[in-house]
Order: sequence, then structure tokens, then C-alpha cells
Amino acid sequence: MDKKSEEVLITFSIKQKHIWLLIFFISLILLFSAAFAGPITIKVSLSKNPPLIFTDDDGKPKGIYIDIIEYIAEKERWTIQYVPGTWKECLERLERGEIDLLMSVAYTKERDLKFDFTEEPVFYNWGHVYRHPGSAIESIVDLEGKRVAVVKGNIHTREFVKLLESFDVQGEMLEVNDYIDVFRLVAEGEVSAGVVNRVNKLKFEREFKVEKTPIIFNPIELLFATPKGMNAEIRADIDRNMKLLKQDHGSIYYKSLDRWFGQYEPFSFPDWLKWTIGALVGFSLLLAGMIIISRYQVRKKTTEVVLKNKELEAEITERKRVENELKEHRDHLEQLVDERTGEITKTNKKLIEEINERKRVEEVLRESEEKYRLIIENQTDLIAKVDLEGKIQFVSPSYCRMFGKTEEELLGKQSMHLVHEEDREKTAKAMEDLYKSPYSCYVEQRVMTKDGWRWCGWAAKSVLDDSNNVTSVVSVGRDITERKRLEEQLRIRQRMDSLGTLAGGVAHDFNNLLTGIIGYLDILLNINKDGLSESQKEYIENALKSCLRAADLVKQFQSLSKSTISKKSNIDLYEASTEVFSLLEKTTDKLIEKKIDFKPGEFYINADPSELNQVLLNLGTNAVKAIEERDIKHGDNIIIRAKEYSITGKDRTGLTE
Repeated sequence: MDKKSEEVLITFSIKQKHIWLLIFFISLILLFSAAFAGPITIKVSLSKNPPLIFTDDDGKPKGIYIDIIEYIAEKERWTIQYVPGTWKECLERLERGEIDLLMSVAYTKERDLKFDFTEEPVFYNWGHVYRHPGSAIESIVDLEGKRVAVVKGNIHTREFVKLLESFDVQGEMLEVNDYIDVFRLVAEGEVSAGVVNRVNKLKFEREFKVEKTPIIFNPIELLFATPKGMNAEIRADIDRNMKLLKQDHGSIYYKSLDRWFGQYEPFSFPDWLKWTIGALVGFSLLLAGMIIISRYQVRKKTTEVVLKNKELEAEITERKRVENELKEHRDHLEQLVDERTGEITKTNKKLIEEINERKRVEEVLRESEEKYRLIIENQTDLIAKVDLEGKIQFVSPSYCRMFGKTEEELLGKQSMHLVHEEDREKTAKAMEDLYKSPYSCYVEQRVMTKDGWRWCGWAAKSVLDDSNNVTSVVSVGRDITERKRLEEQLRIRQRMDSLGTLAGGVAHDFNNLLTGIIGYLDILLNINKDGLSESQKEYIENALKSCLRAADLVKQFQSLSKSTISKKSNIDLYEASTEVFSLLEKTTDKLIEKKIDFKPGEFYINADPSELNQVLLNLGTNAVKAIEERDIKHGDNIIIRAKEYSITGKDRTGLTE
């Protein structure tokens, strides 16, 4: 190493030592500032929500939130003053500014107008469906007609009912007072399934003989809240400490989770021992902290990348499986179409046999043309006789009426000029066979009549002389245009029936796939949003939108395969519009504002609820699509208006614009 390199290395080492000394002195300044700063008193709500928040038999606050806030209060030198009350009372006190902090509260748009929330979630909660052991419930559609236990007035109960309605699933809701009753009813088999939140799932799942289903929904974050426009410093201190607690898997945060969910009882160090150990190792931890945190973050990111790759591989495998299933269903559909075609062919063959039989009878009746001329002149069937050159020798009056020509205009003329060009080849082939030897056949062809092109079915037979030589051909025809039209309608109807049956089966299987995909996409978007980039969030949100639109498409397939009778009732148009907007909120951009330009109870409409909901949903979806195509901006909104109209002297209300 040369002298210049040694000087650079020495300079770098000196600068590095200066940096560490600067960090050390800054830490000492912060410690002394905290030591001499006066404590502040914070009024904190105390409601009943075990194991997150509750009081023991001695009236002492307990729970996960209590452990966390008391840890932060000790670290920030706060004095906690608990204000007990019901959940409703705590919300009202926070809104009036009578308390400084509300624990275990979920974010909603309505609450955001009244409160300010911390950014770092303390706990993630969601709804989970449990089933009785041995039950075949795997997806939302499997709950059709089932009895489900839910907690009365709970937010997850409300969202679960909306989820059932979005998939058009009908079930019986049994409301109980708490989640213990839900577990008990499912375990005893009094209900087929029950809705439980994550908190009570972790607390009581092992106490009952029940099974989890793949159905999860409504993920929410539990946060701290302060009065609107107040206590920003308290929220910032809580967020900073929560991030540090989550990074350390040995912190009070994880110990409290283990403790209150029955897995771990943390050891409590005496205060004097904490200060002694802290003084000895504090400086060492300060120096090593940055290295440890960096390594932890690298390991964490590596683990996330590995998990993402596994999820992508699983998604690719699942997509291939679905494509194979679709191919099998397509092959099955083609087989059904072939079978239907074969049945139609057999029907046509039977019709030809019947026509041939009628031909035989008609040939007997025509043994003497002169003898039966009166009958010929008054019958509706078309009768024609042509010679071996194809020239017309005889036509019945009905023949003349159909073609709008006189007998003189037809006799001696070629009959082929009346036949459609596409049917002339098969007609000429049949006539050639009739000329060569005694022969009879049936030909269907399009002919130019006075009313335009019409379908005619001709039963033709060779006419022999005494030496059994063919001298001419006699044909008896009938207008079969209507029969042709009915046969075409029959073929279309049969194909549509097959498609409807197939659509019903495919829709049911596809619904099973969509339920799991929607649930896991929703959880992935809400739980891991801090670990996702903006592009990843956009991809997930687009996938979720596509799944919800696919669910709507599945409902249309199901309606295609069902023959249901519309059940009409008087519907409040305001409530129906509100339900549609609640569905659109999940899949549309937050910048798009939704408004209803009339009041509840102002308009009623007599209609089928599902059909009205589908109409409003289609209108809302089209409006959202139109806004998205021209780039969403602030001020974009969707408004539902209603007016009264008078139609044929009768008032019709509730007609939407």
C-alpha cells in the first residue's frame, strides 16, 4: 500500500470516529432532555373489549392495548388517567374533547370527519367463517339455505350480510350476544356455520370442536384515535414507538399478544435492574443498533421476496388448472351439440319417411290424371309434370297461384329457372336419377314465387310407359317455409338450453374460485400495504376489481341457467341506491364521489329487488367506467336522481334518471 492510500484510509477512520462520537453526544442530549422534561397527563378511554381492553376482578385495567400504552407512557414520561365507560360513551367523549386518546378503534370515513388516527396499526382484525366438523362448506355459495350464527350489531355481521347479497346467496341469520355463543352453536351443530372475528378466534378457537373454512372477509386495522385537530404529538410518539416495538420480536408488543392469547406469560424485570442493565449495555446497543436493524430489514425483505415468488408460482399453477377445466367444459359442450345435431338428423329422417309414405298414397290417387283432375284443381299441394328435357308438361292451379303465373306461361318452359341457384345442383342430380330408371325421391329447394323466395318440399317419382321406360317425372310439392323456420328456432333453442345448463355448472365452480381469490386479495391489500410499492398496490387493486366484475358476470351466467319467477315488492329507491353505492365503494377510486339526490322514503317502486339492484349496479358501473376512461379528477361524482312521471293517466314513481 502506498503512502497516499494510507493517508486516505487514516482520514476515513478519523471521520468515521467523529460520526460515532456525534451520535453518542446526540443520544446523551436526548436522554438528558427527556429526564428533565416534565411529565404530562393523558386521559385514556377504558372500554370493555377483551382481550384487547378490559378490567380484572379488582378493577385494574388489563389487555394488549393497556400493556402497549403503559409501556409507551413510561418511556415518554406520561401519566395515564383512565376514563371508564361503554364504547358509545367513549366515542362521544372523544368527539367532545373530554378525553385525549381512544384505544382499539377502526378507521372509517365517517369517523375520519370527527377524529384523527395513528398511522401504525396495533392489531389487524377480520371476519372468519367456521363450520361444524364434517360440513362441506368451502365457499360463500355453499351457504345457500344454511343457518349461520352471527353477533348482533357487529360490523363483521353487517359486512357478511352484504357479502352474501353480492353473491345472491340466501341464508338464515341467527343473532347472538357474543362470539362464545357463536362457537358453541357451531360445535353443537345447531347451526351449519358461524362468523367470528380474528380476536376471538385466537382466544377461544381451541376450546371448541369446530373447523375453519377458507371464507375470510372485511379486514380492518385497529388504531389509536385523538380529537380532530388535537394531540398530534401524542399520535406521533405512539406511531414511532409502535414501529420500534414491531421490529423487535422480543418487545412488550409480541409478549402481550402471546400472553393474552394464551401462549406466553412475560417476565417482569424490577425497575432497578432495568436501569442497571440499560446503563451497562445502552452504549453498546446504540453502536450495534443500526447494524442489527439493517440486517433484520434485509432478512425481512428477502423473506418477503421468497414468499412473493411462491405466491406467483401457486397462482400460475392455479391458472393452468383453470384453463384445463375450461377446455374440458368446452369439449363437453361440443359433445352435447353433436348429440343434439344427431337427434335433429333422426327427426328429419323420420319426416322423410313420412313424406315417402304420403308420396306412395298420392301416386295411387294419380293413376288417372283425367279421372282426378277435379281433386287436383282444388287441392293446395303443388303438382307438376316435366318431360325428360326438364320442360313443364302439366301444373296444378295451386302451382300457378303460388308462382303468380298462368298455365300458358309455364307450359313448355324449363322448371329449373324457378329454382334458387344454390339448390339447382341437387335438384338436377335428383332429376337425372329419375330419368335413368324408375325412381322416387324427396327434394327440398328454394323457389322464386310471387311472394319472393320460399322453401318447397317435393316428392318426385318417375312415370313409366307400358315397356317400363321412363317418360316423365311427376312431382308433388308443399310450401315448407314455416316448418323450416320452426326447425331453425328449435335448433337454436336446443343449443341455448345446452349453453344455459353448461353456464350454470361453470358459474358454480367459478364462484368457488372467486370467493377465495377476492378474500385473499383483500387481505393482501390491507394487511401488507406498508410493504407494497404503489405499482404493486395498483396491480392488486386491478385484480380485485376484475374479480368483482367476474362475480357480476357469474351472476349473469347463473340467471341464464335459472328459470325463476320475478317476485315484486314495494322498494324504497333510496335504500336500493345506497346498497349499490356500498358495492361500488369497494371497487372504485376514492376520488369519485357518490350522491343520492333524494331523501329516504321519498320514492317507492314496485319491482323485483334483484332485478332493480342489477339495473342500478349496471348504471353505476357504466358511469364509473366513463369517468375512468377520461382520467379521474377531484370533483368527479356519480348522482342518482328520481322524478315522478305520469304514463297513460297513471302515476309511476321512482323512475331513475
